[in-house]
Amino acid sequence: MKFLIIILLILIGKFSFSQVVVELKKSNCKANTDIDFTQNRLIRKSISSDTLILSIELMQNCDVLPVAYIDYTKDTLVLEIKNKSNLFAACNCYFKFNLKIIGVKDTNFILIHKFTATEFVEKEFKNVIKEEGLSYENKYTLPSFEEIHKVREVNKINGDSLKVGLWVSYFDNSKIIKEKQFYELNKKGKQRFKWVVYFNENSELTRVCSLINSSIIPTVSCLNWNEYLILME
Repeated sequence: MKFLIIILLILIGKFSFSQVVVELKKSNCKANTDIDFTQNRLIRKSISSDTLILSIELMQNCDVLPVAYIDYTKDTLVLEIKNKSNLFAACNCYFKFNLKIIGVKDTNFILIHKFTATEFVEKEFKNVIKEEGLSYENKYTLPSFEEIHKVREVNKINGDSLKVGLWVSYFDNSKIIKEKQFYELNKKGKQRFKWVVYFNENSELTRVCSLINSSIIPTVSCLNWNEYLILME
């Protein structure tokens, strides 16, 4: 009897400190969203009645039947959304997911999205497990109006002689801006282009381009200024 009580206490303690997804809701497909320029992001994280409320936006297959798995440590919550559907559509959609999770007492954690991507590895396409941090990013990979016009130090090089931050170039023999390019460092410390905007000699914006985080090959895609304005409305 004493042995059974000890086992029960261990099981109860383990359950009490475990984290469980008790609710997962998915929005309808956001068909009017240009998925080429969207990025996975965190919308909200809060605590209500000892329950963690998470709202995120992710690009998934149009026929996704989502099941959520989590792995929580003191300062990191790893979230994986798996597709349990027997169907697989020839399209992707941008969905909003709302989750309720018990066993997480505060929001002072880094949110990591774990997913499977198809990459060209060793002369063939393979499924690779990857992770990305989800934060309060812009909905689109394109820069916002504020980012484009923000006043900041430009044309900086770090200690490894890599371009970082905003770089500005001008038309010949003038102070009229021709291009604004933004560079960042990836997790491996390598320089990565993020976005670029082009101006004409009347200082009017003509084109906006950004890096598309394709699951196969990262590419750059562009919109003319009118297309950009429509998308950002």
